[in-house]
Amino acid sequence: MGNQPTVYYVYGRLKITDRWEGQPLHAFKETPIGKFKHAIYSFGLKRRFHDYHKLYLYQGRTRVVKCEMKKNEEGYRTLELSFATREAYAEWVASTESIFGSSGSLLEHEFDEVYRGMDGAPLEWRYMSARPIG
Repeated sequence: MGNQPTVYYVYGRLKITDRWEGQPLHAFKETPIGKFKHAIYSFGLKRRFHDYHKLYLYQGRTRVVKCEMKKNEEGYRTLELSFATREAYAEWVASTESIFGSSGSLLEHEFDEVYRGMDGAPLEWRYMSARPIG
């Protein structure tokens, strides 16, 4: 029968209710961290996932990464990522963005103009906007 490829899923929590969406927003089998990076860039730039304040990457039923967007009173945004393992953290740092779905272009350059990445506690990464974002 052979091995079945591992499937990765992106899930989200709604802003208004903090309710978990039962159906995945996306599913893919290849370059999961690179594709999740693209999702986070889209999320941070407010290109996609407008109704959500948290995104998650799951490998099957196991959470790999959680990303939460926070906004202060002045409109500055923070994206806080928490990684389940050191391997997932290392892969995030080393991976490049990978397009998926109907996204037309890479967003890393634009994202880097708006956000500054910072190491957090072990297994965490944080991006803070350099200016208020609508």
